Amino acid sequence: FGTNRLGGLQPAKPSAASMMRYIEDVLREYPKRLSRACVMMPSLQFGNKEHTADEAGSSAQMQPGASSVHPFAPNRFETLRWRYHAAYDDPVNGLQKAILDLSQMQADDDLLGDRAFSVHRPSQQSCRHSASVPETSAVRLHPLVVHHYVGSSERYGKRNDIRRKTNPDLYTLKANASAVFDEVGWITGWLDEFVKEHGAEQARSVLKEYTQ
Repeated sequence: FGTNRLGGLQPAKPSAASMMRYIEDVLREYPKRLSRACVMMPSLQFGNKEHTADEAGSSAQMQPGASSVHPFAPNRFETLRWRYHAAYDDPVNGLQKAILDLSQMQADDDLLGDRAFSVHRPSQQSCRHSASVPETSAVRLHPLVVHHYVGSSERYGKRNDIRRKTNPDLYTLKANASAVFDEVGWITGWLDEFVKEHGAEQARSVLKEYTQ
């Protein structure tokens, strides 16, 4: 995947439906390298090294022309609070994930049977194995990457997941995945754009638990 070509496809900032438009553009640009039925994506693990509130802050206004900054607390949002992630080739990043388009699958696809092949590769027929798509492991170069946020130990422990109870060292392993700072931080602009798109009142009603 060429960085120059991808740069021309990526939206300048998050906005309504911007991710869907980007995915469609990428699929059109690379029809031979990405399957429309099953898009395989590498994962990137974010640790618990905290980004400061000032740096993570947003500039959205309560309403056009207002001088008050919106009332949301950036450190309450995973995508704004954690900006340090694992090295791109670190095994802690884990296995790939998939986006499925069932309308593009063949009628005899194994996924349409009793069960998926696996969580990370739902269909053997439609989802390419990572070994056959080198770019899947080249996290830095892939056009679509799944971000995993381990979050705080308190939040991590609240989820009812048997893996977290049987392997207490798993949190420490993921929490220490903080070798690289996400300088681009494209996703961090979503809060400003959400407020602009829907207005402060509606945004506040939806995100009331995230206010200062």
